[in-house]
Amino acid sequence: MERENRVETISRLAQWRIDTFGPSSYRRSDSFKIGIWNWYLSVEKARYVYVRLFPEPGRVAKERPPLARFLLRACWSGPPRRSCVSPVHEHLLRSSEDFFWQLDTMYAGRFTIDVEFLDLKIASNNAAESSTSIWPNESIAVQNIASKSSLGCLSRMLTESIHADVTINTTDGVLKAHKAILASCSPVFESMFLHDLKEKESSTININDMCLESCSALIGFIYGTIKLDQFWKHRLSLLAAANKYSISDIKDCCEESLLEDINSSNVLERLHVAWLYQLQKLKKGCLTYLFVFGKIYDVREEINSFFQHADRELMLEMFQEVITAWKPISRRRESTSQPSMAPRLLLALALVLLASGASAASVGDTCSSEGDCGAGLHCSDCGGGGDKTCTRAKPIDPLTHGTGLPFNNYSWLTTHNSYALAGSSSATGSALITQTNQEDTITAQLKNGVRGLMLDTYDFNNDVWLCHSFQGKCFNFTAFQPAINVLKEIRTFLDGNPSEVITIFLEDYTASGSLPKVFNASGLMKYWFPVAKMPKSGGDWPLLKDMISQNERLLVFTSKKSKEASEGIAYEWSYVVENQYGNEGMVEGKCPNRAESPAMDSKSQSLVLMNFFTTDPSQTGVCANNSAPLVSMLKTCHDLSGNRWPNYIAVDFYMRSDGGGAPLATDIANGHLVCGCDNIAYCKANSTFGTCVIPPPSPPPSPRKAPSGGKGTSAGGSSSSSGAMARVVLPKLSFFFGVALLILVILSY
Repeated sequence: MERENRVETISRLAQWRIDTFGPSSYRRSDSFKIGIWNWYLSVEKARYVYVRLFPEPGRVAKERPPLARFLLRACWSGPPRRSCVSPVHEHLLRSSEDFFWQLDTMYAGRFTIDVEFLDLKIASNNAAESSTSIWPNESIAVQNIASKSSLGCLSRMLTESIHADVTINTTDGVLKAHKAILASCSPVFESMFLHDLKEKESSTININDMCLESCSALIGFIYGTIKLDQFWKHRLSLLAAANKYSISDIKDCCEESLLEDINSSNVLERLHVAWLYQLQKLKKGCLTYLFVFGKIYDVREEINSFFQHADRELMLEMFQEVITAWKPISRRRESTSQPSMAPRLLLALALVLLASGASAASVGDTCSSEGDCGAGLHCSDCGGGGDKTCTRAKPIDPLTHGTGLPFNNYSWLTTHNSYALAGSSSATGSALITQTNQEDTITAQLKNGVRGLMLDTYDFNNDVWLCHSFQGKCFNFTAFQPAINVLKEIRTFLDGNPSEVITIFLEDYTASGSLPKVFNASGLMKYWFPVAKMPKSGGDWPLLKDMISQNERLLVFTSKKSKEASEGIAYEWSYVVENQYGNEGMVEGKCPNRAESPAMDSKSQSLVLMNFFTTDPSQTGVCANNSAPLVSMLKTCHDLSGNRWPNYIAVDFYMRSDGGGAPLATDIANGHLVCGCDNIAYCKANSTFGTCVIPPPSPPPSPRKAPSGGKGTSAGGSSSSSGAMARVVLPKLSFFFGVALLILVILSY
């Protein structure tokens, strides 16, 4: 009898064989397991035959009741052999009363009952939630097995270097990998091997900013072999690499991980990382931790140093977050009469910021290092008597006043020979014997608001290089670096700043076909603004917001006319008028066009480029030139260019001046272009064109010695008024006092 009550199971099928039913009217099977439940079958013989299916009573069935979809089959061995099949049933089964199948006839012979479970779900206690199957989709199961097998194969390929075809050089070791796998996960790696670049030719990638251990973690992630502790140890390095090589999966994973363990000792570092790599979820998490949960008090000692170097826009977001956090707390306090910590929090933050602002020098103040100057300022060697002074390094972002104007209604700070950095050495290994024009990297320039870059491109060493010409050619001692390096910096910036537009002006000495290869390899083509959309007869350009929304955020102009038709690179002077560069373009009261450019007042070109730099660059002379003479030339070129303000203002050593410098000149041009004011700082938000808010004048600066000598000082104009002009934009200290007063007003309500 025990054997007759046993139910055989395989997969999702259960079978109960009853050899003889006997005189009894009721039989129940032994329990059998399908899924996570123990089940029973029973047969009751009366006028009809009733077959029941139910789970074993107990905790599992009560807490996790099964929702079953099944069919039953009853067979009699005969003779003759007969069978009945039930419809497909779907029932929530808790007890033997929840389901029965009625058979009208009971035949003689061996009796077999089959139950085929088509699906089993754990019924949800919440009616709004759907129940989920305990069995995975078969295709998913196959995929899981296949994925596991593939990961095993990839692991062997990596660890045993099976058919490895690329070498990766790190700072302290070498790794072997496979081009196809690297290229499949990163568009940057793909470009390296797709085009005729040195990585393709040598089958070598130099990753000079990662150690062997960190790079092993990166490759391990790509191959699927990374361990959790390895990931956690190197996640900041992995994040930087993911940003550099455009590997979004790693970037997303790092962001989620960094969100998991925010604490008082790392929250400011995480906030900086979030700002640097545009990680919105991480940034929001850090701000919530600091202000919603009130952990700002735990970092009082570190916050002062943080604000010395934090970006101004980030600080404004922090103020907004603390005010947002205070409002609901304030409302609850009013309704419950309970004291709130939010006013104290705001006041503490204001005092901290005032302290940090008070310790930071403003425009025109003396300094000894970058840390002495406020946000957006640079400690330059432009002070009198050999002193250093704080000068502006960053213009006001015109996007803060909207993006609804045509692109030719904005002005952009532009760096002449952006790649020619003072103190750098040639990537060939040779010493540089040539002129330099800037002081910081392309990435730093872009972070400081530079949006126009001037690059000289040459065919050199079987690649495209950024170089100065010597007798019309590029040599080791005039070659700075391969162009691909700078183009990748630009791509990384555009990747991380989806609202920014960059213009590249190429002084082009390359042969046909060279530039498309390097631009494709850099990954910049996805941002390319097509020549077909550029206005041909001096009309307005597309709206800036449309260029941003369509992700056409890179304008490239070449000095070679033939390349517009052959390579799709716009010939500059079909769209831009440009004044003479060098000393001839710095004569007071004059703004002649360069030889290749149409006349400055030509209306067939809708963009205006104003050069203002000496023939022989001078880091000392530029201090005076980038001040009052620059602002004076701005007005001169406006008058001689058909009353058009320049869209690009190109200078050497853009961070050097007697005060406001090139950033101030850009603000002046944008003020006239964007809102009809003398400075974009005067534009009134959400107002008609020409509505300006002019602040009261600042006290005159204390007298300082004019900078000594320098080739640029004779290029036009006095610098006596530049200090006052520099103070048109409020210094950092005044900004923080204003914000603090705003907070105190809020607290008084």
